[in-house]
Formats: sequence, structure tokens, C-alpha cells
Amino acid sequence: MVVAIFLMGETNIWVELEKIFSLGDDLIGVLNCKKDGDNLMEFLEDAKALRSFCEAHALENKVSLEEHRKKVNECKEKMEKLKSEGIAVSKLDDLQTELGNKMELEHLLREDLR
Repeated sequence: MVVAIFLMGETNIWVELEKIFSLGDDLIGVLNCKKDGDNLMEFLEDAKALRSFCEAHALENKVSLEEHRKKVNECKEKMEKLKSEGIAVSKLDDLQTELGNKMELEHLLREDLR
């Protein structure tokens, strides 16, 4: 179909309606692509921000995990030390008991000698 169009006071221009519709569709496609591009850029910015947040959070977790591992190792060392001290205290108690027994025996022997 051919129609007459007035463009800004110009004389009549005869244009096929199908070409106008095709041009309109192409323009809408370009505008949609721009919107898609804008949406994609916004998505990429959000993705970068999310990645940055996740990396920071992961680093905090890594540091926290290392701190907890240190504390666990310190506790293990303290437990081993206490266990060895406990053995030493136990041995010391045994030795003190043995010394006490020997002192008592010595005391009895001295009394017998008198």
C-alpha cells in the first residue's frame, strides 16, 4: 500500500506503508537491544559487586578459620602439657608417698636403735 506523508511542511512524499512498518520494527529492535545492553551492563555491575562481596566474605572466613585452628592447636598443646604435668604430678605424689613411707621406716628403725 502506498500513502502520502507530510514531513515537516515538505511536499507530499509517497512511501510504502510496509517499508514504514519494517523501519519501525527495526527501530524497536535497536531500542530493545539498547535496553538489553543497559540491562546487561547493570547485571554485570551487580555481578561484580556480588563477587567482590563474596571474595571479602570468603577472606574473612579464611582468617577466622585460621584463628580457630590456632586456638584449637593451642588447646591441644595445653592439654598435652597438662597430661604430661598430670603424669609428673602423679609421679611426684607417688614419690612423696614413697619418701613418706621411707621416712617413717627410718624413724621406726631409729627408735629401734635407741
